[in-house]
Order: sequence, then structure tokens, then C-alpha cells
Amino acid sequence: MVRRWITRVLALAVIALGLPVLAGVGPAAASPGYLDGGFANSSIINCGSVIWGNPYSEFGLMTYTGYYGDLNSSPPSPKAGDTFYVHVVVGGAGNSCAGQYAWVDLALPTGVSTDISVANPMRCKYTNTQSVSSFQACNLIASPYHPGAVSFVRPGSGFDNQIWPVPTGGTLEFLLPVKASNTVSATMQAFVKALDGNSNPWLTPNVGMYVAPNDTSGPPSIGYKTPSTDITRGSAPTYRSNALLTTGVAGTAHLQLGTTTSYGLINDPVSIPGADTWLVWDDWTPTANTFTAGQTYHWRLCFTPNSGSPVCGADQTFVAVAADAVAPTVLSVTPLSNPVTGPNAVFKVTFSEPVTGLNGPTATTMSAANISTGTVTFTPAAGYAQVQTVTVPVGLSTAGSQLRLYVLAGSDIHDAAGNALASGGSSALVTIDRPTADTTKPTLTTTPLPAVNLGSSFVQRWTASDAGGLASFRVRSRTTTYKGSTGVWSNPTSVGPTVRSAIVTATRGSKSCVEVIATDQSANSTTGTTRCTLTPFDERSASSTGTWTKPTNSSAYYASTISKSTKVGATKYLTGAKGNRVIVVAQKRPGAGKIQVLVNGVVKSTINLASTSVKNKQVFTITVPAFSNKTVTVKVLTAGTTGVWIDGFGVGTL
Repeated sequence: MVRRWITRVLALAVIALGLPVLAGVGPAAASPGYLDGGFANSSIINCGSVIWGNPYSEFGLMTYTGYYGDLNSSPPSPKAGDTFYVHVVVGGAGNSCAGQYAWVDLALPTGVSTDISVANPMRCKYTNTQSVSSFQACNLIASPYHPGAVSFVRPGSGFDNQIWPVPTGGTLEFLLPVKASNTVSATMQAFVKALDGNSNPWLTPNVGMYVAPNDTSGPPSIGYKTPSTDITRGSAPTYRSNALLTTGVAGTAHLQLGTTTSYGLINDPVSIPGADTWLVWDDWTPTANTFTAGQTYHWRLCFTPNSGSPVCGADQTFVAVAADAVAPTVLSVTPLSNPVTGPNAVFKVTFSEPVTGLNGPTATTMSAANISTGTVTFTPAAGYAQVQTVTVPVGLSTAGSQLRLYVLAGSDIHDAAGNALASGGSSALVTIDRPTADTTKPTLTTTPLPAVNLGSSFVQRWTASDAGGLASFRVRSRTTTYKGSTGVWSNPTSVGPTVRSAIVTATRGSKSCVEVIATDQSANSTTGTTRCTLTPFDERSASSTGTWTKPTNSSAYYASTISKSTKVGATKYLTGAKGNRVIVVAQKRPGAGKIQVLVNGVVKSTINLASTSVKNKQVFTITVPAFSNKTVTVKVLTAGTTGVWIDGFGVGTL
């Protein structure tokens, strides 16, 4: 017999229609939370496996999206007119040699719009590899890739400055307050560009969003979750299709199933007692035994009020799956290096099909001789994979130091159909050869930065080596304003051992300093090596006296702008400055005049801007005795026949 169930969303009264009426379950406490869709994953080559000479694939980024609500609450939430949050979550599951970054877009369903306010701010939450969470500054822009979608970006200009780093083990969560003007039953679609140095795919997690009416007095409405049918694989696969019905009157619902939209297999009535929001579901019990694997099945929910016209939900489909009674087996357990000379013994475990649960409490065991071991980690940490790795930290060795890893049969390890691992006892043995501790730090040399930077960003490069193998680099930056105020170091970005450069955002009018730290496979780290560069202001950021005109903007000028003066004595100046360098960016041209650079009224340099040809973005660096809280001025000494053209102005310490 078909099990056709309805659940009154606000009271959770359960009725088995076509069967004797069961006892009511009774009211349940509301339990709001995020209603999330399924995972989308990228695939990368594990960085360590490249170094060890045995490359293998693993999950790179894992991402999903959802919205905050409780369809079992009284009344259900969210409903039309409510402000509620949607989110996109991105996690770093794998270890790519190029590091992993993400560009994140979100397309809201029609009728849903952002509702950002002081009470309901947008937030971008970051969890690093030490499980420390913090909110990061973030902006919302119109997506340049998906029309109608929005992008969550880091403050800064240029794609490289706006993308989000996702270190292995780190998590990003983007929280956006929204509001629906009317009832919604549609898909919310996220787009996550996984920038990993591998295939760099677009991941497309989505979720079915249902926003209930703010009352039940309107016409009946039917919505579905995504996916609308839950399928559980197994030796006898099971199916459960779910629909949400909001109605202001009693009536009869019909759950319809077929191989076409004529729905000829099942069309049974379900009595709806009265006005409310109802969850109506069916497991299609009599048909499940005859479902044909690979066949597409159509279903929908229709509702006919006791007095009124019928309404039907959109057609829904699912594809039947084959019965799976075959248990997975272990094909091999192999060490990635033997003997082990570094701090970790790493084993590759290959199964006959994708499985999960290798990190279960009874899935593995070890025997160790004359060696200490640390906390074991598993990659991937979640999800299904046919090839997985087990990493065992090991101490220093003595004579006869060995380690054996066993993979055991049992219920912990199983395939997607729930079949438990059939064979166990597979193992691999390694010898540990670490007679002395590696206490030698890597060698690291960073490339000097130009004294003056005219770009919105700059590249810090470096070279490094280590006899025992490099593990990673950490890069962080900070700025010092022209008034001498130094900010805190940014959160360090960790990149893989083969990376030799980093793009750093520059702030106009400030000195930017970058620190690079190298760490080897034995956790030895260098001291921070720091390089700095000065980025001047666009000249229009400085105060001025006298007459200055604004020639047409051009990319030939610094920051695309320039100021011209033919007035002797006209000035550009900065107050409260501190430093020992004055930077002037100017144009040299035929007939140009001369300028003076002054500190608190004292002339420090005179510069002739006359030239036989036009030369843009000419940088003049004037070194002066260190000063603090002074006024620094660029003054027109002579105008010449074509005037003085000033393009940029800065102060700092180098």
C-alpha cells in the first residue's frame, strides 16, 4: 500500500491516509537553522603527493548554499515580508601546491532581494586552520560573470585583490540578509570559482528555497525542496518525495506519479483538513519494487479545494537507481615513502569504489615499534572517495623503528548504498629513519621591491630551499600612512612549497611592507623577511593653493589623473607628515617650468620639468633628514611656457 503522509507544519499532527489514523505526535518546539542544499566539490592533485612522487587526486574546495528558516515552526519561517539570512559556505578540503582561492557569486530567486541594514548587516566570516573565526571586511558588487547575481569580494581593486584565500582546513561563510516580497518556491543558485592551479572549475551549489505566505488567506500554493525526491541507495533503494502546500481551506490533494507527465502510475487522493501549511510526502512503496534503474519518473502534487478550482505544482523528476548489494573491498594500502625520513608517515588506501568512514573509530588501527605517533589525519576528512590518505605524525627513530597501518572491516567504512567494507586486515609497513632532529631552518631570500610603486598592487617574489623539503610559505602585509601611523599585520596567507610569489594590494599615500616566512617539513621556520615600497597619493588627494586645472583623464597618467598649473606660487601640500623621503610624480615636457620641494617652508630640492619630449609618470625621490608632523609642499617656482604638470605626491620612510 502506498504510504501517503501529510504533516501539519505548525502542529506536526501526522495522519496516515488510506490507513488507520495514528496518534498525533503533538506540538514540537521550533528548531530554526540553515536549510542547505547539497555539496559541490572540486578536484585537485594533492601537493604532498607531487613532492613524494606519487600524485593522487582529492577534494579541493567543498561548498554549499542555504537559507535560514524553520518550515516546522508555528508559523513557518521564513515568510513573505520577513528579513532572513542566506549564506554560501566554502571550505578548503585539499592541499593544492598553488594554494586555493575562491570567487563567490550568488543568484537570488525572483522576488527575493537584499535587505542590508544596521540591524541586519552583511557579514563575511573566516575560520582559519586553527579553528579561529573572525569577521572580515567585505563588499557586495554586481557579478561580472553571472547576470543578475551578486559577488562577495574583498576590499581592493583588481581580481587578484578581491578573491578569497581558502587555506586547507579553513572555512569561509558569506551571510547576506534578504527579504521576499511574496511567496517563493524556486532555486537559489551559488557560483564558486575554485582557483587552485588545477582545472579552476566553477562549482554550482544550489538549494530549493520556499518562502511561505504571510497568511493562508490567499490562493493555494505548492512548493518543493531541492532535490524534491530523496533517494537512499541500497540493496533495495528507497525514495521519498516531498511537497509543501499552503492553503486557506480544506480540500483534497493528489500525489501523482508516472513515467511521463500524464502521471499514469499513481493518482491517489489525500484529505487536507483545513487552512495551514502542510508537508505532504510519499515513499511510493508499491512502485519502488518495480522502479527501473535509469528510468526518469515524473511526479507532482495537485490540490482541489472543497469549493474552488484545482491548482497543481510544477512537474518534478527523479531518476531511479540500481540496487547495490555489492560490498566495497580494500584493493591496496601503500606507503607514499619508505623509509620515512620526515615528520609524517603517509599511507594511500585504495578501495574498490568510493567509500566514507575511514576515519571511524574502528576503521583503522596501528602497531608501532620504537616510535611515538601523533594525531592521525585523514584526507578527505568527509565525503566519499575511492583513494584516501592516512597521515601519521612520527617522532625520532631508534634502531628497529617501524609502523604498520591496518584497515579493518566493519560498519564504519561503507559505500553510498550503505554496504559495509567486506574485507579487512589489509596493511602496510614502513621503517622510520629519523635518527636526529632536523633543526636547520630553510634558506629564504626575498626580491627587493622598488622604492616607489605606481600600481594598485605589486608582486613580492622570493627564492627558498631546504635539504629536508619545504612545507609552506606564510605571507602577510601592513601599511604605514604618510603621517607615520603603522597598522597591524594582516592575517597571514599560507601558500604551497612550490609558490615563489605573492600579489599584494597597495594603498595610495602609504608605505606597504610584506613579510615572508618559510617553513620546512620538520616545522622549522625562518624569521620574517620584510620588504617595503612607497605608493604616492594621486595628486588630487593633496591640498592645494593657487590655480590648478584638470586635464582630461588618461591612462597615461598615474591613477589616470593629472593637475596642471601656470600660476607661480601655486602649491600642492600634505600636513602632519612624517618620513625621510618625498615622492613627486610629474610630467616632463617641452616648455615646462620648475618646482620646489619644501619641508615646513624650507626648500629641499628644485626640479626642472622641461624636456625635449613629453615623458609621463616621471618619479622624483628627494631624500631629506627625518622629520615628523611637518607640512611638505610642492610649489610652482616658474611656469615656463606650458606650465607645471603634477601627477602624484607622497611622503614616507625607507
